[in-house]
Amino acid sequence: MGGKALKNVQTRRYDLEEYKEASSFIIYELNKILQSSVISDIPYLRDKETFGDLDVLVTFNNPTDIQPIMKTIINHFQPEQHLKNGKVLTFNYKDLQVDIVFTPLECFPLSLTYYSWNDAGMLIGRICHSLGLKYGPEYLRLLVLNENDRLCDIQLTNDPRLIFSILGLDFDTFRNGFDNYTQLFDFLSESKYFYYDIFDSSLINSASRRRDNKRNSLHLFFEYLTLNHERLKRSPRKNTQDENIEFINKMFPDKYIYDLINEANRKLANKKLVSEKWNGNIIMDLIPDLTDSKLGNAINKHKEYVKSFELDFEYYILNNEFDKILNDFKLINEL
Repeated sequence: MGGKALKNVQTRRYDLEEYKEASSFIIYELNKILQSSVISDIPYLRDKETFGDLDVLVTFNNPTDIQPIMKTIINHFQPEQHLKNGKVLTFNYKDLQVDIVFTPLECFPLSLTYYSWNDAGMLIGRICHSLGLKYGPEYLRLLVLNENDRLCDIQLTNDPRLIFSILGLDFDTFRNGFDNYTQLFDFLSESKYFYYDIFDSSLINSASRRRDNKRNSLHLFFEYLTLNHERLKRSPRKNTQDENIEFINKMFPDKYIYDLINEANRKLANKKLVSEKWNGNIIMDLIPDLTDSKLGNAINKHKEYVKSFELDFEYYILNNEFDKILNDFKLINEL
């Protein structure tokens, strides 16, 4: 998505009338060959005059459907070049780049919302990030960190109306769309969690800045922040992770968030105990001839042996004496 993915064919920007004609044709043809999928183009700001690519959302029922659907599309359109990148198929139709974005059927409403109105999804994602949330095209998730490492990733909802309600944004207004970026930015600034300083470019890491600098829409957004800084509210302080978790737990009481976090902490503690009791360094100290690939193969063979008894490897390590584990390891690897 972005209009510059295809390197081996010449593509160009389309004016509005050309784009509408190409979009209608592509959508018509996709509906004809993919009768079990829901298909939609993605809404754009109404003052947009030229288009570097055409983005189309296509649903699937099972992840195993994606590759066959991609093959069907390629065989039908016979493009000069196509690229596959995860759940995105990019190809040329004449001299227009087409991006087919695949999403699970149950996530279609949120996916369409996420990709609508240019970079709205990315900006909403930054509001969510300030609450410890990750807003994506398939789900809203709660990310819980243990120091700097991810402890757990809790799936909350794929209902866009509920997400907008949490953020204090009117979903129907969003669906009706925007004429231009100023209208979009005004709308987003109405969120009760929209604070000027969560978008301060100095708070964005360098990798993110390098990405953002390539997007004119974000330059416009930072200009908007500068011009409107006096009326835009600033956050009183940055919430702690515990405060964010408490807030989200109240929003989603049926998710038993604290139980999931406790379980994740238990698994992390067990993983640490397993690593301290049995690891590659310990094995090499006892069996010096096992190094590199030989060691890796021996460890995998040991794990498969344990698995053959329908035992969890972690449970096996924690509930057996060290001598038994070592003897099993030697026996299965004929050492």
